[in-house]
Amino acid sequence: MNQATSDPTSLTSSPYRRLGVLILLLILHAGLVHDLIRKETPTLDEVAHLPAGQSYLDQASFAMYRHSPPGARLLAAIASSPNRLNLDNDGGWRTDQPANHWRFAFETVARYSDPSLGPVRYLSAFTWGRHATLIWSVAAMLVLYLWGSEWAGPSVGLVASALWALCPNIIAHASLVTTDLAATSAGVISLYLFQRWRDHRTWTSLAAASLALGVAQWVKHSSLWLYFIVAVWLFIASLSSVRQSLTLWVGGLWIAIGSILVLNAGYLFEGTGSPLGSFPFLSQTLTRPLSAGEVNPDVASTNNLTYRDIYARRVNRFRGTSLDSIPVPLPYHYLAGFDEQKFEAEGKYPMYMRGRFAEPIAPPKKSSSAEIPPPRRGWWIYYPYALAIKVPIATWVLVAIGLVGGVLTRYRKLAIAWLALGLVPIATMTLLTDINLGLRYVLGSLPFFFLIAGLAATLLPRPFHWVFITLAFASNGFSLARIHPHELSYFSEIVGGPAHGRWHLIDSNIDWGQDLRSLARWLDAHPEWAREISIAYAGTVPLEFEGIRNAQLPPRDLRYIPDRFLFPWEKREDADTWGPKPGKYAISVNFERVMRFHTPISSDLIDRYGASLHGSLLPGSIMAQMPKGSLAYFQEFQPIIEPAVGYSILLFDLSIDDVNRVRAKMGLPPWAK
Repeated sequence: MNQATSDPTSLTSSPYRRLGVLILLLILHAGLVHDLIRKETPTLDEVAHLPAGQSYLDQASFAMYRHSPPGARLLAAIASSPNRLNLDNDGGWRTDQPANHWRFAFETVARYSDPSLGPVRYLSAFTWGRHATLIWSVAAMLVLYLWGSEWAGPSVGLVASALWALCPNIIAHASLVTTDLAATSAGVISLYLFQRWRDHRTWTSLAAASLALGVAQWVKHSSLWLYFIVAVWLFIASLSSVRQSLTLWVGGLWIAIGSILVLNAGYLFEGTGSPLGSFPFLSQTLTRPLSAGEVNPDVASTNNLTYRDIYARRVNRFRGTSLDSIPVPLPYHYLAGFDEQKFEAEGKYPMYMRGRFAEPIAPPKKSSSAEIPPPRRGWWIYYPYALAIKVPIATWVLVAIGLVGGVLTRYRKLAIAWLALGLVPIATMTLLTDINLGLRYVLGSLPFFFLIAGLAATLLPRPFHWVFITLAFASNGFSLARIHPHELSYFSEIVGGPAHGRWHLIDSNIDWGQDLRSLARWLDAHPEWAREISIAYAGTVPLEFEGIRNAQLPPRDLRYIPDRFLFPWEKREDADTWGPKPGKYAISVNFERVMRFHTPISSDLIDRYGASLHGSLLPGSIMAQMPKGSLAYFQEFQPIIEPAVGYSILLFDLSIDDVNRVRAKMGLPPWAK
């Protein structure tokens, strides 16, 4: 499929010029990501990822956070070694098997609240660890250049790698200790190396393809889609070369076997060969209802059933069958984690798009049925919509030119191949899961759209093709300059930019807890706000870790708060204790958009109210329960969107007149104090 050509008039005609441009792009990308690494507070998932990665080094076991494979977390923990986390491995690790990664994360946060260890050291560990993800990003950028150059010419490779380098979404996730960017990079690298083996079929290329495919599985369960692509690719190749089809399929089988060996080695072969019937499966796919008189040995009690506990009335569907004792050639925690991911995809998460929530089903607490309630469905349009509004407009213009022009010219096979590769992650998440949580789940599509966009460099009329490409990148660069260092909240101008993003998507698309550090710096420069501000922050890092002390919680709307989650000072019968009040507020977008979540409370409140707070907190943490709608009344006020703070935290300066207008709508007496 190699159709590379040489263009003597091209900007990339000189290999030295190509190398120079590529190096400049790499430096620019690394610089932007590094700057972002220093300026962001650890996001919601990061606070669980990095301690789990450190636990692998401490314990030589991969039970912690097995919801996804350990590769990215382990490498981040190694990168954080200059300032590694000092964990209490006798806490959640030993007493809560299977290891609860959130409990472990909260224990780690509490441990670093101790001044002898210090919040600065805690935050520094994330700064170091995040650089492992930057390495993943740089590797993928180089592969895009090589792939585009080999298939369609150096201009295509340079454009594709430049789009990667300057994409706000790539920059945002390249700065985080999470699995999304690592999985995207591992996916594109493994497919590139597979097609290299297909073209050259040497032992070296076969070993490289096996290694890369295994590493991709070691990073994230969603990388399973790569096996489907490899099989389809082999099938198509064997049709065009029937004489060599046996060689292709045998080689492909060796690559698959090699990748499984790499995956097992990545887990140190922990639990490899465990009997299929020994797994305490949870998901509907891998369980069946208990028969009469049968007891699930994996669950201690079936009293007071919750949504998760309803699975106590189900059991591993292979237990007691002829497959019970079959050894599984996979690491124990890999397969158990895959099942847990399937379980969570069956209805756990609240999902939001354009002002609407698709809430998970909450079954009756004492249901006697073993049947799992049907999950709520998300929106099939969610991921295409997220890509449309969170990828720069100029990028989509280049993609359209590359796709249409490619299909109509000799690049047809390239354009169709890259389009198919780009659509598979979208189709996988849309058709096989019920998770509409963020663009990050389909980051794996972007590299192939960038390669399609690169075709525009060969298809646009000469000699003006580089002028058009330059204008497109100038547009992207302008958007990037406006958003930096808040790339996670990027939305394109098609929806009005990041200031209007919350009307369309929330959660990790805009508010993942990343802007607390920016808020702290802004408050330092605005002491009139710092003296009286109340904060509801949708994150997990304590406010004091970023230097914000004695902040109060905003008054909540008690109509949405169950009695068990009330704070000691909240009295339904006393309207002065709840509802809108005059003052200055910083409210996370997730709360303003009605999302149920939790928020860290200050040590000042803990010291003042002590044990009386515990019913309103997540167990074992300083995170206050914030039910859906707790702060929805802030939608009635006009927020102050301060770019220096970021777009995930809204500021409000409420007057008595503003407050009383909304209190009247809520049926509350006016505020007169």
